Amino acid sequence: MESIFTFNQEKLKKNILISPGRTDLITIPYAIPLLFFIYLSIQLTLRVLIQPGLNLDEAEQMILTQSFELGYNAQPPLYTWLQMLFFQIFGKNLLALSILKSCLLFFTYFFTYRAAQSITSNHLLANMAAAATFFLPQISWESQRALSHSVLATTISACTLYLILRLRNRKKATNGDYLLLGAVAGLGLLAKYNYAIFLSAVFLTCLIDRKLNRFFRNPKTALSIIALMAVVAPHSIWLFQNAEMICSSLNDKLNPAPSPFEIRGLFSFLRAVAGFAGPMILVVLCLFKRSMIKKPDETVRNYIFIATILLVLFTLFTGTTKFKDRWMQPIYLPVALLMVSMIDPDRITAQMKRRFIFTVYTTMIITILLLSGRFLMPDLMKNPPRSSYPFKEIAMEIDRLNIHPDLLITESNFIGGNLKPFFPALTVITPDYAPELPNAKNVLVVWEEDPPDWIKENSSSVKQLFSIAKPFPKSHKVYQLHFARASVIDEHRASVLAAKPNIVHIENQF
Repeated sequence: MESIFTFNQEKLKKNILISPGRTDLITIPYAIPLLFFIYLSIQLTLRVLIQPGLNLDEAEQMILTQSFELGYNAQPPLYTWLQMLFFQIFGKNLLALSILKSCLLFFTYFFTYRAAQSITSNHLLANMAAAATFFLPQISWESQRALSHSVLATTISACTLYLILRLRNRKKATNGDYLLLGAVAGLGLLAKYNYAIFLSAVFLTCLIDRKLNRFFRNPKTALSIIALMAVVAPHSIWLFQNAEMICSSLNDKLNPAPSPFEIRGLFSFLRAVAGFAGPMILVVLCLFKRSMIKKPDETVRNYIFIATILLVLFTLFTGTTKFKDRWMQPIYLPVALLMVSMIDPDRITAQMKRRFIFTVYTTMIITILLLSGRFLMPDLMKNPPRSSYPFKEIAMEIDRLNIHPDLLITESNFIGGNLKPFFPALTVITPDYAPELPNAKNVLVVWEEDPPDWIKENSSSVKQLFSIAKPFPKSHKVYQLHFARASVIDEHRASVLAAKPNIVHIENQF
C-alpha cells in the first residue's frame, strides 16, 4: 500500500515551475508545510521560554493524565492518551504539551497539502491550500492559543479527507486502504464527538460520488467498519455508563430551546460558519478572484453541501441555539480545498504569488507578536493571559515554607494543573478529576476567593492557614491563593467530596 507520506518524483518535476526559468516559494513541493514547520517551531520556542504558565486546556491535561482511563469527562479521551505518551517521552512539563499541539497543527497543514495535491495534481495549488488554512482564525489563532481536542479532531479530519481523495484517484482499493480508513475514522470519534457529523457527511458524499461510490458499495467496506468499531469499542463502554453526564454537558453547551425548530439557532450557526471560514474566503477572493474560473471539485463541493444540510437539520431538530466557531473546525476545514480547487494555476500571475506570500508572512509575524505580546504586555489587556499567572512563584513560596504536600485538593483544574509541575509526586484532586484517595499525610486544600462549599460545610470554624499573593510578570496586578491543611479520613472516591464534605477534615493547626 502506498504510504501517505510518499509522492511521485517525476510528477513533482513537471509541477515545480509555473513559468519557464522562474521558481517561487509556493511552486516548490512541500514548501508551505515546511514553512509552517519552521513557524510552529518558533512559536513553540517562544511559548516555552516566555510563557511558563498553562492555559485552561493545558492545565486540564496535567490533571487528567495522572491516570489512564477509558473516559474522563464530556470530551473523548484520545487527546489525553496522546498527551500521556508525550509526557513519557519529554517529561510532564510545558514542553511536552506544546510539542503535541505543534505536531497536530503541522499535520493539519501537511494533510491539507496532500488532499489538495490529490485534487489538483499541482504543487502550487497544494501549497496555496495549506497556506489558506492559516487564514482560518480558529486554526492560526485559537488553536495555537487555547484549544486541544478540537485541534486533534481537525488534524484527523484533514487526514480522513486526504485518504478519501487519494482513494478516489485509484482504480482499486486494497484491504489495507479500508482498514486504515476505518481506524482513522475511529480515532476521529475518540478525538471529539462532533467528528461524527464530519464522518457522516463524508460517508454520504462517498455514496453519491461517481468516483467513490464503487469503493463503498463493496463488501470490503466491512473491514472499515470492523476497524472503526475495534478502535472505539473500549471508550463506548465507558460512554454508555456515563451517558447521563455526557448528555448533561451537551445540553449546557448547546443551550437547546424548549421546543425544536427554533430559528435563532440557525442564525447562531451561520455566524459560527462565517466567523470560521469568512476571513479565509475574503483573502482568497481578494488575491485570486480573477483566476477562479474553474468549477469547484465535485467531491469537496458535495461534502460541504451535505455537511451544511446535516448541521441545519441537527440545529432544527435538537433546538440548538448556540454554536461556537471552534465547533466548525473539523467540519468546515475543507472550505480551503473548495476555494483553491476553483483556481486555474495558468491564470496566477507572479504579482498574485508575491502578494499571497507577503500576506502569509505578514499574518505569521502578526500572530507571533500578538501571542507573545499578550504575555509581555499584560496590562494592555483587561485580564492577564492564563499563561502569565505566577504559579512558579507561588510554588517556590510553598517550598520556602517547608510545606511538602502529597495530596492537593483544589476547586479547579486550572489551579491544580499549574501547581502540579512543581510537585511531580503530588496527586491533585479537582471537581472534574476524582480518583481513589491515596493514603496522604500532608494534604493541602487550595482556593482563590471563597472557600469551596465542601470546606465550609465540614467545619464551622475552618481556619485559613495562610495566603500567598504574587504579582503577575511585567504587571502591577496581583494573584492570590488561599491554603488550608486537611487530613483524609475516608477512602471513598473524591467525587463525593461535594456531597459528603466530612471526607475531608480541616485542621486548625498547621
